[in-house]
This record gives sequence, structure tokens and C-alpha cells, in this order.
Amino acid sequence: MKVVIFEDEHWGELRPLVDLRPVWRLSFGIGKLLDRLIDAFPEAEFLPRQELTELVAEGNEPPFDLSTASEEPLLLVNGMVREPVEVAAEVRVGKARERFEIDPDGKPRLVWAILEGEELSRLKQISPHQAGFATNLYKQRKFAAQLTKNQAEKLLFHRPWEMVAANGDAITAAFPQYVKTHKRIRLRPPVVGDADKLFIESGASIEEQIVFSTVDGPIIIARGADLRGPSRIEGPCYIGGKTLVDSAQLRPGTSLGYNCRVGGEVEESILSDHVNKHHYGFLGHAYVGEWVNLGAGVTNSDLKNTYGAVRVFTPAGRVDSGLMKVGCFIGDHVQLGIGTLIGTGVSIDCFTNLYDWPVLGEYIPAFSWGGGGKLAPYRLDQALKVAERMMARRGVELTDSYRELITRLAEKTADE
Repeated sequence: MKVVIFEDEHWGELRPLVDLRPVWRLSFGIGKLLDRLIDAFPEAEFLPRQELTELVAEGNEPPFDLSTASEEPLLLVNGMVREPVEVAAEVRVGKARERFEIDPDGKPRLVWAILEGEELSRLKQISPHQAGFATNLYKQRKFAAQLTKNQAEKLLFHRPWEMVAANGDAITAAFPQYVKTHKRIRLRPPVVGDADKLFIESGASIEEQIVFSTVDGPIIIARGADLRGPSRIEGPCYIGGKTLVDSAQLRPGTSLGYNCRVGGEVEESILSDHVNKHHYGFLGHAYVGEWVNLGAGVTNSDLKNTYGAVRVFTPAGRVDSGLMKVGCFIGDHVQLGIGTLIGTGVSIDCFTNLYDWPVLGEYIPAFSWGGGGKLAPYRLDQALKVAERMMARRGVELTDSYRELITRLAEKTADE
């Protein structure tokens, strides 16, 4: 049976983090959602929304071509699934042929389903990322469909803050397998808590004057990471390869991606690859996309003065998170000048370049340029030039296909 990982019609609820990538390339835990999906389904192929087809074809995930669908049964798995291994186990048991999750407004969302026969033919007419796919499939199977009606038992990630809240547990769950499959460095520095829960991979560099605490969870430091004192690292925490941690305080629940520069205080946040936050400032309960530069003193709020639930500013309007602590959500290639202050629950979309700004509030549209509290459109040619320079500093080329994807994004979000 062929396995296909797909994006559903709700991918936009994870904006501003997915404008330039499919949902499964989002950073989470000790890697990306993609890694967890491949662990559960090693032979899977991937079906992104149409505008990302070329990007996926250039990546490591094998693309699925809808036109080649045969009579062989096909297992569709939502790329936003929280626990892919549990889905794989449920499929193996064979007691169900699908599972849906019902949104609060009563609309079904497909978690996974086995398709065959006429359903495969219909798959060529309407793709899983198009509106109505899940609803139509649910109507066809409504008498047999496996449902998750209890919203406390969410099987899919719906919003970025849900990924942030689950990140610490994901690191903890991945720790035992990581220890088995990677080589530990001989250096065993002092640890507050259980020393066995600190794993420093061979090839990492660790200076003195670093305090490690595993009281709340394990710590993984990947090959090529460079940790400089004075710093304090508290688990659960993951520090990716070639990432520099310099005079930092990393609080529980934090993941740092590949090739980042991080200083100051970071609490329960996800930083994707190539993020530069080398200077002082606080980042809490936040999710930061790739190629983001945060100037010295950039700080966000993650708690309302009233201690109430945070309503997050999203591209589609404000959404009640139901959580007391929620920070900010920053899209790819955002540049924030020194001293920028970010309000609680703020979203900043891709290719925003701001300086000399009062406290940021609400939602900042993509391709925004501004200072002194005034926004203007960020010229595409200038945005591409800055991106090319930044990527070149890390030895990464701005490819023609990525340039085209950015151009299409600028056109699509121009009205915002």
C-alpha cells in the first residue's frame, strides 16, 4: 500500500510559518515534522499544495504525482498529524479505514484514510489540499467514519502555539532513540539533575562556565554545536548542529535549529534554521521562521497584564489561543532592528523589515517596510537582494526556484 503525506485545506492556519514551505518542513522537537513522518512511514511520498510542488521535488522528500495513482490502495496521512507513529500503529491494527477530527464548527478534518477504487479516481479530480475534499470524503463514509469529537484529544496541529506548547514533550519523547543512534562525547560536564539526561554529541564544542539542568527534562546538543559561557541550559532542550549559543539562558521547552546564533534569554520557543538572535533580549513562547535576524534588545511579551487567555493576531483575524502564555510568531526573512518590542500574541509575516519602531501590535503583513510606526510596501527587488546577501553569509544559494516562490508570495500577499 502506497503512503502519501498531504497538506489539507487548513494549512493556512499555520501562517505566517508556512508561506514558503509545506507544513511538514516546520521545525519541531529535535528536527522537523518531516523527520517524525518518515520514521513512521519510511516509504512515504509527499503531496504539497500546488505552488510548492517544485520546491518539494528539489528536496529530500519523494513527491507524489496524482496522475500516476493506480488501483493500488493508497493511505493518505495528514502532514499536520501530531503523532505519526500512533497513526501507523492504528493502520496496522486494521480496525478502521479512516479517522476524522471534527472542528468546533462541526466540519470534518481528515487525519488519515485508506483510499481505493472509485475514490482514487476522484482523488485526481480534487486534491486533498483543496476546499471540500475532507467534507466530501466524510459524507461518503459517514456511517463508518472514525471520529474524534472530543476537542481535548486533538490529533492534528491547528495553530503555531500548539506546536510551541507541545515542543518540550516532543524533545523528551525523542531523547531515548537519539541516545541510541548517536555517539556521545567523552566530556561529561557537571549537571544539575540526572547526568544521563544530558547528551552531548561527538563533534560539539562546550566551553566552561556553562550550567546544565536536566531537572525538568533532557538536553540534546547536536554535532557541530558551539556552546560558550557564561550560559545556562535547561531541559527539555535541543540545540541543532552548527548552532552557536553565546552567553544565553535557554529555558525548558526550547529547540534551536541548524546553524543559528543565539544569545540572551529564550523560553519555551522554537527557532527554525539560520536564525540570528545573537544579542541580549527575551524571546518567550515564540515560533521563529528561517532566515530571521533579531537585532540587539529585541524582546517579546508572552503574558497579558490581566493573566487572561491570549488572543493571537493572525492573517485571518484574532484567534483565542486558550493559553495564558503565548508569545509571537515570526515568518521567514524577517528583520527587526535593535530594541524592537513585540506585544503579546503578535504575528509578523515573511519579509518584514522594521526599525525604530514602538511596541509592535496586531498582525504585520508580509513584505512590510517601516520605521517610526509607519508601514510601507517592501520592494520585492530589495527584499530579494537582502535575502541573497544573508543566505550567502551562511553559504546557502538563493536558487531560481526559491526566488520564483518568493516572487509569487509577494504577488499573492500584495493586498494585505
